Amino acid sequence: LAEDYVLGVNVSRRLGMRVAIGSMAIPNVNRRRSGREFIARYGRWCVMQRQIAGTPVYASQVLLYPLPFAAAALASDPGAFTLALAILALGSKALLDGVTARTLRGSGFGLRVLFLSPLKDLLFLVAFLGAFRENTVDWRGNRLRVLPGSRLERVPDPAADGALALGR
Repeated sequence: LAEDYVLGVNVSRRLGMRVAIGSMAIPNVNRRRSGREFIARYGRWCVMQRQIAGTPVYASQVLLYPLPFAAAALASDPGAFTLALAILALGSKALLDGVTARTLRGSGFGLRVLFLSPLKDLLFLVAFLGAFRENTVDWRGNRLRVLPGSRLERVPDPAADGALALGR
């Protein structure tokens, strides 16, 4: 699943060659997806990230998303000042998303997409938190356990195993 990571590790460790990051981003086109599909896709990514980086490093990535902190601040001290700070934090993150898109894609996002950036972050937070309790992913109809180093192991399907046994 994380073949780019595995290839980079193998090129470095097994071949003794240097790995470099390219200067040009590779376009990744995603068609319209439902919220459930978005969470599933990022859920797979998050499980792999946690297994590759380790739980402490993975957990520190929550600092990249201001939404949970803004929500916690509003819950602990609801008021105009806290609301203004939360809006500023979420607006800054949306602006950062837009600048990143412009830098990597050559064009930014429209206002509608930037306005929805906090919703994207909320959906990502669901996937991010789910990776703390999951070591498996669904990939094209297959249930796979993600092992350290991004190695994969098929998870047996008890229902399918029982159906095969009955068919014998």
